[in-house]
Amino acid sequence: MINDKTLLAASSIVQVDGAPPNGHFKLCTDSRNYKSGEVFVALKGENFDGFKFIETIVKNDCPVVIYNHTELNGHFIKQLSTSYSFTCFIGVSDTILYLQQIGHLHIKMWLNNNPKRKVIGITGSNGKTTHKEMLFHFLSTIAPGKITATQGNLNNHIGVPLTLSAINEDHEMAIVEMGTNHPGEIPLLANLALPNSGLLTNIGAAHIEFFGSEENILKEKGTLYHTVVKNTKGAGEFVICADDQYLNQLPKSAGLITFGEERGQIKVSCEAQAITLQYEDHSVRLENKLITGKHNFKNMACAFILANKLYPGHEKALIEAATLFAPRKNRASWVELEGKNFFLDAYNANPASMKASLLAIFDSLKSKGLEAKDCLFVLGDMNELGDHAQKLHREIGELLQNLGAEHVAFIGRYNAYYREGFLKESLYFQNREDFNQKWPELRSQFNTFFLKASRSLQLESLLDIR
Repeated sequence: MINDKTLLAASSIVQVDGAPPNGHFKLCTDSRNYKSGEVFVALKGENFDGFKFIETIVKNDCPVVIYNHTELNGHFIKQLSTSYSFTCFIGVSDTILYLQQIGHLHIKMWLNNNPKRKVIGITGSNGKTTHKEMLFHFLSTIAPGKITATQGNLNNHIGVPLTLSAINEDHEMAIVEMGTNHPGEIPLLANLALPNSGLLTNIGAAHIEFFGSEENILKEKGTLYHTVVKNTKGAGEFVICADDQYLNQLPKSAGLITFGEERGQIKVSCEAQAITLQYEDHSVRLENKLITGKHNFKNMACAFILANKLYPGHEKALIEAATLFAPRKNRASWVELEGKNFFLDAYNANPASMKASLLAIFDSLKSKGLEAKDCLFVLGDMNELGDHAQKLHREIGELLQNLGAEHVAFIGRYNAYYREGFLKESLYFQNREDFNQKWPELRSQFNTFFLKASRSLQLESLLDIR
C-alpha cells in the first residue's frame, strides 16, 4: 500500500490542491469498483477518461484524486476542491506515468527496508500465469500470508505498477508477472519492479507479428534475466528450462539454475501424472492428479526449483504442496459437465501453447482410456502472428493430422490455413457466431471435446450453450 509521502514524491506532479491525510492507501483505477478510502487514479485512454467520474468518486469519501492536469481540468478541480476540502487533488502530466513512478518508488522503499525481501519477476511466451500461480502456491505453503502476487493478468504497463503498489510491510516476497506484445515493454516493467529473482518460462512465437523473430523475442524477454543479474551482481536466483533452444543461449550467472529433460543442472523425467527431478545428491518426485500434460509438469518443476531455492529446508512440505495445486478455470484442465468431458484451454492461444495442449490431450486421452476418434477438436485463431500466420496455423493443422485427430472444427479468419495442414475433411466456420449455430448438434454427437483459441473467441462460453 502507498503511503502519503510517496503519493507526493512523483516528478510528474504539476499541481496539488489540499494535503493527503497521513496513512497508507490502496489505489483504484476503475470507478465502477471504487471503495471508500482508496486513492482514485483517473486514467485516460483511447476509449475512456476517468476524469469524467471524479465528481462521483469524491462524494464517496475519497481522500486523494490523481488526474491529468490541463488548464481546463485544473480550473474544474479548483472549483471542486472548495466543496470537497477533505480530498487532496493531485494534477499530473500523465496519470499512467505517475502510476509507474509511485509504484517504482514504493517497491524501492520496500526493498530498502529489508534486504532479504524478494521481487520475483516472471515472463515468457507461454505459461506466465500458470508459473505465477504454481510459485505462489509453493511459497505460500511455507510462508502463508507473507507472499503477494499479480492478480489476474495485470501484467502490463498499468497492471505492474498496481501490483507493486499493493505490496505491504507484511510481505516477504512479491511475484510480479510481466507481459509484452511490443518491443521495449519488458525493459520498462523490469526497471519499474527492480526484480532480484525470477524465471523465464520459454521463448515462442507469441506476438511475433510485432517482434519479427524468436531471436527478437528472446532479446525482449531476456531483459528480465539481465536485469536480475544487474540488480544482484549475478547472485539473484533465476530458473530456466535449458531444453528451450533460445533460453539456453542466456549467459551463465552464479544464481542461474537450469533444468530439463535433455540439458540442465537438474534433469527431469515426466510421467502421466508426475515429474521426477534429479538433483546432484537426491531425487524429488512431484505428483499431481489435477494438471494435464508434460508442459504443465515442467512448469511445476520450474516453480518448485525456485521455491526450494528461496525457502531452503522445506523440501518435504513443497513436495506435499505439489499434490494440492489446482489449475485455474479455462487453463488446460478437464471439465466434466452433463456426462461429457471437455478439455478446456481457452484462456489464450499461440503456436507453442497450442502444440503443448494438443500433445497434452492426446497423452491424457490415452491415460483415461479414451479414443482420439471419439473426440471433437475445436481450434480457433491464433492472433498477432503477422506474416507468420499462414505458416504457423498450417503447422498446427499438420500436427493435428499426425497425432491422429479425425473430427475437427476450425473457427476464425485463419481456418483455411489450418485446413492447409490438416488434409482430412473438417468443419470450418468464419466466426464464433456461425459455429454457435452448429454447436448444439456437435455437442450431442460427441462425449469428449478439445477447446482452444485466442482470448478473442472466448470458447469457454460454449459450455453454457446447450
